[in-house]
Amino acid sequence: MRTVGCIRVALFLALPVMADNAVAADADVIREFGVLGRNAVDCAAPFGRENPYVIYAIAPTGEVTRTLKMVAGADGTFVIRNLRTASQRTLQYDETGTTSMFAITLIKQNDGTLRSWRSVQTSGSGKVEILIEDGKFKSSGRATPAFNFCDK
Repeated sequence: MRTVGCIRVALFLALPVMADNAVAADADVIREFGVLGRNAVDCAAPFGRENPYVIYAIAPTGEVTRTLKMVAGADGTFVIRNLRTASQRTLQYDETGTTSMFAITLIKQNDGTLRSWRSVQTSGSGKVEILIEDGKFKSSGRATPAFNFCDK
């Protein structure tokens, strides 16, 4: 019984180190994927409904964030975590929204643009909804916008 207690204490003490390592790994993945900075449909135009800006950054705390600038009510900065590359052209991550969790897959297309390929929302009540599938919004069937990397 004493051994089990010692193991629990050791695991508890290791949690901050494991969390720090996960944050550092996320930052490494976003750097390697090459999308840190501002991404937009049209880099020369201001942000708006038809030209959202998505800004990937590493916060002073080391966490990776995604900031959306588009329209009031939709804008915000969100922590993204568990970043992983499924291939050289595919990035996956989890995001905590204001009321839901999201599992996101992005792809880099052959022309260098970045698109949302899949987005799955899990609400606080546990309801799961696919918002984007195969690069198209489920609600409209429209293709997701192709973002250019602006901060080259």
